[in-house]
Amino acid sequence: MAMKRIIRDREHLSKMPGNACVSKEKYTISTVAEQYGTVTVMRKSIGLKTDARGCERKVLPGAEPALSQFKVIQMKTSLQPLCGQGVQLMESLVSFLTRGYELVGLESGFCNKSAGDQLQADAILVRK
Repeated sequence: MAMKRIIRDREHLSKMPGNACVSKEKYTISTVAEQYGTVTVMRKSIGLKTDARGCERKVLPGAEPALSQFKVIQMKTSLQPLCGQGVQLMESLVSFLTRGYELVGLESGFCNKSAGDQLQADAILVRK
């Protein structure tokens, strides 16, 4: 079991005050590849959606053994530094482009409403 990370990044909280920690929960950590091995896949084209709250650098290595099975990936990315460890958009794109995916869209995510800045978006990628 691991403890949920408490958001202590002051810049993040100043841009998104609703993201303050309100409780702690215990949860089990597993990899995408481990979970993929436990399910029966009924279709040829399956997708993966990730929202790792700043831990994306830990998600990709754990997904690597199963990544070739995913036709579509939707991954939350940051346009500005948030959560300390968050993967920014360009880093995400390079990571997936080198694995045979191409960017086909961006879905709007969190915004700093007071400043009008887009903070996060979901990158939608398709394997070539």
